[in-house]
Amino acid sequence: MIFYTLNVVICKGLLKAVDVGGGMTIHLFGGYFGVICAFFFNGSRAVKDEERRGVGGYSSNTIAFIGTMFLFMYFPSFNAAML
Repeated sequence: MIFYTLNVVICKGLLKAVDVGGGMTIHLFGGYFGVICAFFFNGSRAVKDEERRGVGGYSSNTIAFIGTMFLFMYFPSFNAAML
């Protein structure tokens, strides 16, 4: 919450950016969080994957694909609803 609030203060306070639904600040925070997690992630352990935790099954891959397709198709409507 501290870093998200800091992100909101920077976007709205310093940059004077208008964010009607809060989508810009939450997605910007998510992007920063992903970059920081990737920086601190130990990639050599993930490449080995001796316990095969990173391998998805057919159903999990299919569900992820369908979810991605729905998000890709309907994402512009999320932005158009704010106008």
